[in-house]
Amino acid sequence: MTRPLHERLKEARLAIRRTQTQLATLFKVTHATYNRWETGRVMPTRKRQVKIEKLIDMAQKYVRSEGQGT
Repeated sequence: MTRPLHERLKEARLAIRRTQTQLATLFKVTHATYNRWETGRVMPTRKRQVKIEKLIDMAQKYVRSEGQGT
């Protein structure tokens, strides 16, 4: 079973060593909105969910590449 989006979002943010404020800027939302996404209190729009999934995928690839020493 896939973990909730908000859990994967936080994990991805930590993996790429970014703050909530930095990702809020990336997604063009306020820090408060981003925080609500990451805590699961509010779901992002479908359009933003697609962008978040891309970020999560990128973070997973980054973590794998670090493990390989590249």
